[in-house]
Amino acid sequence: MIDTTTFWTLTALLGVGTFLVRFSFLGFLGGRQLPDWFVLHLKYVGVGVLPAMVTPLVLWPAATGAKPIPPGSSRPSPPSSSPSGCRWRVRWWREWARFT
Repeated sequence: MIDTTTFWTLTALLGVGTFLVRFSFLGFLGGRQLPDWFVLHLKYVGVGVLPAMVTPLVLWPAATGAKPIPPGSSRPSPPSSSPSGCRWRVRWWREWARFT
């Protein structure tokens, strides 16, 4: 277990670091007009955060308490991306869900 002094020192340092990162954008760029291409790219930040949060849950399910599928099991392979494979994708998803 981490001792109390180390915990609070680390918490304070992380708080100061977070403040400085946020201030670097808000304090220095807050009064300026941002380029249109930069504003356009900022719209995609939220879309990029969701996969960044979900990907570790998919790749390392043991971190969330789920049991990973052992190597060599008969887990079905993902379907192809052909337009006619919709029925196959539903079947694959149902088979895959049995292993989780």
